[in-house]
Amino acid sequence: MEHIDHIFQFDGVLHWCISLSLIGFLVGIAWVTVRVLIPLRRLAKQASHVLEGDFSAFDKPVRGINEVEQLQRSLRFMIGQIKTAQEREFAYRNALTESQENERLRVAREIHDDTIQSLVVVAHSIERAAVQSSLDTN
Repeated sequence: MEHIDHIFQFDGVLHWCISLSLIGFLVGIAWVTVRVLIPLRRLAKQASHVLEGDFSAFDKPVRGINEVEQLQRSLRFMIGQIKTAQEREFAYRNALTESQENERLRVAREIHDDTIQSLVVVAHSIERAAVQSSLDTN
C-alpha cells in the first residue's frame, strides 16, 4: 500500500510532464508547419508557374527556414540562366534567319548577273556573227 501511495504522489508531476510535453510537441508541429511546410508549398507553387512559363512567380519571397530561402535563391539563379539562354537562342535564330536571307539575296544577284552576262555574250556573239555573215556575203 505504501508503494501505491508513492505512485499517486508522482501522479500530479506526471500530469504536468505530459502536459508540458504535449504543449512542446504542438508548438514544434506549429513551427515546422509555419517555417517549413507552408514555405515549401509556396515554393512548389512557384515552381509549377515556371513550368507554365511564368518566371515572375519567383519574385515573391517564401519566408521559410534558411534552407528553403537558399533553395528559392538557387531557383531564381537558374531561372536567370534560363532567361539568358532563351535570349541568346532568340538572338541566334534572328542572326541565322538574317544570314540565310542575305545569302539568298546574294545567290539571286549572282544568278541574275550570270544570266545577264550570258545573254550579253550571246547577243554579242549573234551580232558578231551577223557582221561576219554580212562581210562574207559581200
